[in-house]
Amino acid sequence: MLLADAALTAKRAGADLTTAVTTGRFGLQALRRPTWAVGAAFACTRALTSPDGLGFGANGGVIGELARAAGNVTRRRPAAITMAVQAFALRIEAATVTHPNLDSPHARRLTYALVKGDRIEAVRALHALVERLGVTRALTTISPVIMELLALTALLDEYPGNDSFAWVTLAGGVPGTDPFFGLPSSLLGRLNPGPGRAERAEPDPILAKVLGTSRNDIVSYINDIGTSCCSPVPASASSATAPRRTSWAPSTDACAPTPRTPGRPANCSPGPVCPPAPS
Repeated sequence: MLLADAALTAKRAGADLTTAVTTGRFGLQALRRPTWAVGAAFACTRALTSPDGLGFGANGGVIGELARAAGNVTRRRPAAITMAVQAFALRIEAATVTHPNLDSPHARRLTYALVKGDRIEAVRALHALVERLGVTRALTTISPVIMELLALTALLDEYPGNDSFAWVTLAGGVPGTDPFFGLPSSLLGRLNPGPGRAERAEPDPILAKVLGTSRNDIVSYINDIGTSCCSPVPASASSATAPRRTSWAPSTDACAPTPRTPGRPANCSPGPVCPPAPS
């Protein structure tokens, strides 16, 4: 958190220095005291561009944003971005404590590539992760740090229009733009067609075959729903005073108990509904 605060502070300092030497007020002061103005402009410029200072940290205002865009295109990273990347990297590292899947070699490969800003390696790492785990499990693996990964993507590319997504994420806010093109959420909301509706679709024959032969307990339980007519029957008839235990047994034409393992559903053919067992 301290590193994130330092990055945000460095960014604000760059904006303040940029504003100080590009406003009309500074121009008026320069007319009155030209020697002072030259010295102040030189000092601010050196602080904004020197690697020992803010490292090309100009931003804010028309001139500052043009300078920032030029720095993005030429891949000149200011000190604020360097600290922000390290802050995101520490957040990802901290997330591996509570989400061990992020510590796997394939997930590490992806996060390291994004922290370094190597997009080609990141695409290869993501492809390897999907190839190994599938799309669903791959997205589930990186979901705890998805905002940090998207912020790194926005911060380390050459496009300056999506940087606000990263800075808002770093500050702990909710971004109002998308991480790729910097489009506002209100514009993206207009592209939303609204709530969907359920439509009947023919089942996939391959999926139906797999589910029909699956031995998975969850699939078997779902298959039992609607295909079994079962009624509670006594599991034992030891004595009238013993506590009654019931199990689900498949119904047949005669309502008779069927020996089976208590508590485990079984496929049974539809039959007449049996009245409840007498108490």
